[in-house]
Amino acid sequence: MASKKRKTVLTNRMQGVRLSYNASDQAKYVRDIKKLVLGMIEKTEKSIIRLFEGGVASEFFAEDASITSKAKILLNKLSVRFESLFGEKSKKLAKSMVKRSEKASASSLTSSLNKFSDDINLRTKTKSVDLHEIIKASVSENVDLIKSIKSYYLFSVKKQVFRSITTGNGLQDLVPALQNFKGITLRKAKNMALDQTRKVYNNVNAERMKRSGIEEFIWVHSGSSQSPRKDHIEMDGNKYSFDNLPIIVEKTGERGIPGQAINCRCTMKPVYDFGGNEQ
Repeated sequence: MASKKRKTVLTNRMQGVRLSYNASDQAKYVRDIKKLVLGMIEKTEKSIIRLFEGGVASEFFAEDASITSKAKILLNKLSVRFESLFGEKSKKLAKSMVKRSEKASASSLTSSLNKFSDDINLRTKTKSVDLHEIIKASVSENVDLIKSIKSYYLFSVKKQVFRSITTGNGLQDLVPALQNFKGITLRKAKNMALDQTRKVYNNVNAERMKRSGIEEFIWVHSGSSQSPRKDHIEMDGNKYSFDNLPIIVEKTGERGIPGQAINCRCTMKPVYDFGGNEQ
């Protein structure tokens, strides 16, 4: 008995499935960034506590060096060390994340559009000049963001070190402050990693969709945030055009795609115009 072939039915406009974020890619980037940042934090904490406890070897400083002078020297050494380390590691981590997101985009978009019909073959894996620029810009942005986490932490520690000296409280104030900075910095690292994987994934998806002739998308609100944006909730299920993007930040009037606003977890569904009906 001959097998039945699936009958292709096309309408003027059809939706693909939701382009969901790759959880494993997000988790890996979070782990990679936090590992780099945690290494800096642990080394900095250990060095500063040893300094205040008098455990740093005397050969690093002059015999009569004050605690303030010693702290300046130590903090400068740490700054130089981590500037070099983060300069080396940040680009590798950013490139790896962008590559994973770009690969996930090609796979998920192809799968989404295949829901239209087995007979449709859109160019979802083609790399355009614009896509190459998006990838390059994404890497550069992530390098800067990773370095900014390092700068925030070291600047916060530096201020607290000197404050602890001027108040005379030393480690009594410094230790809890260091623990506080650690928590804040690791949260910043996690949020940045999650936010950037979403941005890269959606930006690459948008370019591939446009390259494939897809001009519209359905906004899908994530519903997972503890503080959802009211306007993004209202946008859920609405259809938008890449030529006329919606306002995503009411205060500034910024227009964009899902995931573009800071910490936005929204996604989208591609909408393809077939230009007619066929059966």
